[in-house]
Formats: sequence, structure tokens, C-alpha cells
Amino acid sequence: MRKQSEKLKTPIGKQSLILDLESFTLRHVAWKPALDLWLALTPMLDLNYPEVLKYIYVVNSGGEVPKRYYMKDKKTENSNNENLQSVSIPINNKKEFRLQIDLPGTELRVFVSEGSEIGFGISRYTTLGKEEEILSLQKVNSHMLREEGSIICNNPGFYKVTFQNDNVYTPSCKLSYRLDVRPPTEHTKL
Repeated sequence: MRKQSEKLKTPIGKQSLILDLESFTLRHVAWKPALDLWLALTPMLDLNYPEVLKYIYVVNSGGEVPKRYYMKDKKTENSNNENLQSVSIPINNKKEFRLQIDLPGTELRVFVSEGSEIGFGISRYTTLGKEEEILSLQKVNSHMLREEGSIICNNPGFYKVTFQNDNVYTPSCKLSYRLDVRPPTEHTKL
């Protein structure tokens, strides 16, 4: 800035950053060197030189996103929904399933919800009757994308799978789920 001030014979105190995003794609955003540069440069300018950066102009930014890419009101893609069971969970309520696991290495699998996010957690009852948390109750956005996964049950006993509707904007959450209990295989025993 000092050189520009001398060259133009006028004081220059702030800079404008022009970002030309023509042909800029998600591939560029995901490119680690570009992402690292952006994540390092922006806070550095903001924290250390707030008086230097006057404006950031973004030109040639992407256009409107076609509606076919919208996630809102899009039905989840259930490739294997013939075995799904459905239940409606009212607001501030939960649905619990108790499953008996007899063998170490048994696998629990799959669920999906529709219409809103849902809380999901797994716990196990110990031989003393105490409840031990395996997967803490957490919000899952399975209404946007299919939530699918498995957990290996290393200890025999009773397991509790909990679905909880805490969403204040949706009076009830329709839950389509499938809980599979699969016996251990050679690779789960290792």
C-alpha cells in the first residue's frame, strides 16, 4: 500500500479483494491447498489487519441452484424399504426398542426417519441392571439423507435403541425403521 500511495501520490489505506469465481466448482473448494489458503487468509486479515481490508467483491458467482438439487421435501431414497416398519412419534415422546443380544460380535443395523430430524441413541443394560450408554442420544438428519449404519455389540445382554422426537416445529415424526440383529461372523469376531 505504501508503494501504491507513493506511485499515485495519494494516501491509500484500504484494499479491496475481488474474487472472480467464474468456472469455480466444488472441486476447487475441496482442493486442500485452496481451502487451506482461504481458511488461513480470511481470519488473518480480519484479526490482524481489520483496517486494511475494505471490501470483498465476489464476481461471476454461481447462479441459481436448480430445484432438482433441493433437499427440502425430497423423499429419502430407500433402496431396501420393503422391510421397513413405520411408527409416528409425537412431539416430546420417544420410542424404545429392547433387543436381546446373546453372542458377542452381534451387529445392529439401519433406520430412517421422514419429515424431521430425530434423536437416536443406543444403550446396554449391564448384568447389575445398570444402563450403560453405547451411543449417546444425538440429533440425526435422516429425513434429508438416509441414515444407515451398524454397531457391533461386544457384550451379550439387553440393548435399548431409542428414537426421540424433540423437534418443536413438527407435531409428530414419522419414523420408518428396520432393526436387524445379525449374528457374528468370522470378521466381527476378530
